Parts: sequence; C-alpha cells; structure tokens
Amino acid sequence: MMEFDKEKFKTVLSYVINRCENKANVGKTLICKLLYFSDFNYYEKYETAITNETYIKYERGPYPHHIDEVIDEMLDEGLLKIEKKPYFGTTIHKHYLQEVPDLSLLNTKARRH
Repeated sequence: MMEFDKEKFKTVLSYVINRCENKANVGKTLICKLLYFSDFNYYEKYETAITNETYIKYERGPYPHHIDEVIDEMLDEGLLKIEKKPYFGTTIHKHYLQEVPDLSLLNTKARRH
C-alpha cells in the first residue's frame, strides 16, 4: 500500500478551497466530497492515486482520514482561515486561503505502467 502524501493532499485541498471559496454553499462537508472525487477520478484515469488518502464512510459522505490534521497544520502555519457562516438555517465552516497555493506538485503527469 502506498504511503499518504501529506504535501500533495495539502496542495489538492488548497486547490479545491481556492476554486470554491467564493461559493456560498461550500463548507467542510462539500470540500471532503470534492477531495474524494478528485482522488477517485484521478485514479480511474491514471490507475494511481494523487494523495493515497484513505476515505472513511461517513453519514454525510466520504471523509478524508487526515483532513483534520492537515487543516490544523495549515491553520497553525497561517495558510488557512475558517469562518462559521449561516447558510439556510444551518452553519457551514467556510475555508479561506491566506495565500495563493503553489500548485506545482499537481503539474506532474501520472506515469502509466
């Protein structure tokens, strides 16, 4: 089994947040789903995973095993800010990047065997 790649996971997470932070409905639950589908679709196309993350079955959808650890690390590093926002009678946790992410880790093409 391949080892979890925290730096690539941070990069994919940053990419997802960067693309979605201006959308009112994108909170942590939707971010988790987007991460899952990013990994799944990449694997389906290239037969290798981006981050080697393990996803846990959760009542609201797939939940990345390392997401809380990575988010806490990004908060501690000042790379991320989270705000609670009301959304149609509930509260969502909006994630905002504090700097533009370096997406160079995502530019490598998958190698076919």
